[in-house]
Amino acid sequence: MTPGDVDSKTYSGTVDGVAISNLKASFDFDNSTTGGIEIGFKNIYDTNFRAGLQYIAPEFEFNKLDVIAIATINGTNYNVGATYSRSDATTDGLNLDIDAKMVFLYVYYDFAGYWDTFVPFLGMGAGIADYRGVDAREPAVASMVGFKK
Repeated sequence: MTPGDVDSKTYSGTVDGVAISNLKASFDFDNSTTGGIEIGFKNIYDTNFRAGLQYIAPEFEFNKLDVIAIATINGTNYNVGATYSRSDATTDGLNLDIDAKMVFLYVYYDFAGYWDTFVPFLGMGAGIADYRGVDAREPAVASMVGFKK
């Protein structure tokens, strides 16, 4: 899994007489490779379809948070930006890493019989992702393209 950047929605409002517009946060996480396990069945009803139940537990390591906004004070606009790094978070005693547990049910179609050395396939999956660190449980979808021997 490679989360890369996670961007917030854009917000605007007023705080203590200062108009804030286009406030946006962008989290940057390390790209990582995650392993998992899948069990399944093939040749469902004597077709090229197969199904699998997959479990993966990726870890997303926090790199930095960039915040940008436009502050308007007495009619003058100021571009404001700040970066909060991993070392800043460590100094502040914060752990902004996010771990997840994900379960997917996949359905695959194998294009068997077209090539002798490998079998290309397409897969679609739906499941649930439970994130530790942000206390969120979200529906998840996935697609897969690959080949097997």
